[in-house]
Amino acid sequence: KTKYIFDAIIKVIKNDLNVLISGEHGTGKNQIAFTINNLVANKKLLEISYDDYKNKNFVNLLKKKISIDDFLKKKKIFKEDLSNFILLSNIDTIDLNTQTLLYHELKFKNKNSQNLFKNKRIIATTSINIKNSLRNNNFSNELFYQLDMYNIFTLPLRDRPDDIPSLTKSLLIEYNQKYNTAKDIIADALVEISKYAWPGNTTQLKNFIDRCLKVSNKNIIDKEFIIAEINNEFTYYEKNYLENWKENFRDIISKNIRGYLNNSKKIDVGIYYKLLKEFEKPLLIEILKFTNYNQLLSSEILGINRNTLR
Repeated sequence: KTKYIFDAIIKVIKNDLNVLISGEHGTGKNQIAFTINNLVANKKLLEISYDDYKNKNFVNLLKKKISIDDFLKKKKIFKEDLSNFILLSNIDTIDLNTQTLLYHELKFKNKNSQNLFKNKRIIATTSINIKNSLRNNNFSNELFYQLDMYNIFTLPLRDRPDDIPSLTKSLLIEYNQKYNTAKDIIADALVEISKYAWPGNTTQLKNFIDRCLKVSNKNIIDKEFIIAEINNEFTYYEKNYLENWKENFRDIISKNIRGYLNNSKKIDVGIYYKLLKEFEKPLLIEILKFTNYNQLLSSEILGINRNTLR
């Protein structure tokens, strides 16, 4: 299932394209970005992230209040070490004022020698549906179309369970080298790892394997140990949601709607909006609980603006 991602990387490299890498948290968006950079040039990829968007340095750079050298000095990187790419991580978190400044910087990038983006290609990442942000005026249409990006969509682990055993084995090699150990996970234990939904995707899987190697006193990690650790990883009230959750979810909704329609003496007008209202509250509550009431992360998962969530 990930073959098209590799094909897309080749298209980006061969055709000198800017690229937008979209996908859920923990699906390896930055890994794809660094892969593209490393295949093109053996130079450092400058990453501009959420912290840069929020501090004054990046805004001051766009306003020409500080030089490129001063900005890079704070990033601890030299201009001559930069690759042909600049990574804008979580581009959707750039506020609208900074987006406007960035749009003008990119529009005239090749006319100004003192421009960080001169002769540079852009790699951007996002964890939300950027098209929804465009429709809701939460992201600048001018900036989006100025970037002119080729889209690469990452896949969550639940959509590619066949990849989990090979990912787990590669993580075992990495962590065994790191800790100078020789631990392994037996085949039927790998099956249990593949059955799990991994809501935190590859980031959660990495942390889980790392923790298992640290906690286990044995060199061979068995099925019972993995099951116990997975049960400790994330509590589900309904275990059957781990598999085919979409079908289970639709089935529950269908049964409730059929029950309401078949057993109500009078069908209320406006049932569409009534059902949406009934669904909205538990959805927001569960997402907030899942993110430990982090409103920014919750709004990103939901694909809505934080003000809308409030």
